Amino acid sequence: MTILLTGASGLLGSALTGELTMVAPVVAGTHQRDLHSHRSIPLNVDDPSSVALALDSVAPSICVHGAAMTSARACEQDPSAAWRVNAMGTFNLAAACATRRVKLVFISTQYVFPGDSSQPYDEGDAPRPLQTYGMTKWMGERATADTPKNLIVRIPTLYRMPARAHDKGLVGATLTALARDEPIAINDRETLTPTEVGEAAQIIARLIQREVRGVVHVAAQESIGPREWAGLIARAHGAERCEFVEKEDPTRRPSHAVLAVRRLAELGIDPPTAVHARFRAACAVRNSLSGRGLCKM
Repeated sequence: MTILLTGASGLLGSALTGELTMVAPVVAGTHQRDLHSHRSIPLNVDDPSSVALALDSVAPSICVHGAAMTSARACEQDPSAAWRVNAMGTFNLAAACATRRVKLVFISTQYVFPGDSSQPYDEGDAPRPLQTYGMTKWMGERATADTPKNLIVRIPTLYRMPARAHDKGLVGATLTALARDEPIAINDRETLTPTEVGEAAQIIARLIQREVRGVVHVAAQESIGPREWAGLIARAHGAERCEFVEKEDPTRRPSHAVLAVRRLAELGIDPPTAVHARFRAACAVRNSLSGRGLCKM
């Protein structure tokens, strides 16, 4: 068995590479050269001939599709690119996988939901995205659902520990602001469920090993706002206090797109660790190793 992985250079893709190599040999389909020490092959998902060539060359049993245009704001600024990559790229992969009887695992998002419910969204709830990013990912889900033995994994905001200033999203923005002694710019109108990427990757690998099908949510079960999330990141990196400034963001975002994990519970798989518990444990280790109480939770 061989696994073809797209998006291997991303945050989740890098973590998945390590987990999936313990399941089967992994080949990364990518535009980049010399991506990692593992094997890679040229693959442009919005080119059907490139997709067909990659699948015929690798002959995988499973294709894990993590490549995507993931910035909601960038998708609004360039919707044609979002449709080309997120929707048509997934359609191309799905069509090629279907004709070759390759299992397709599609990484999706909580942005397929509008966030207008006070309750977490179940795997069976109908998507109703608000913006281009969510709509294009939902189209990717629909294309994937037409393939044999498919698996669609919806994930929320991901982070890694230790975090880095060049990380995307609020994590990188917070660390950059701290380094420059500037206020942290946030849009505090969205509920987040930050989920550690390594744990998410481990669970996805388990789902693949167990040949799970259908839609599964993989998300920590603690909800916090962006201000609280940025404050956690700042304190974990030794900041005693931090200032915030409201960020202008015209993108329509779901205010409360929290993912329930019913399918994980049915499968007997624990969800990823809640973010406060994860940060407290990391801070305890950091303080123990340094002998100093720089990290405060």
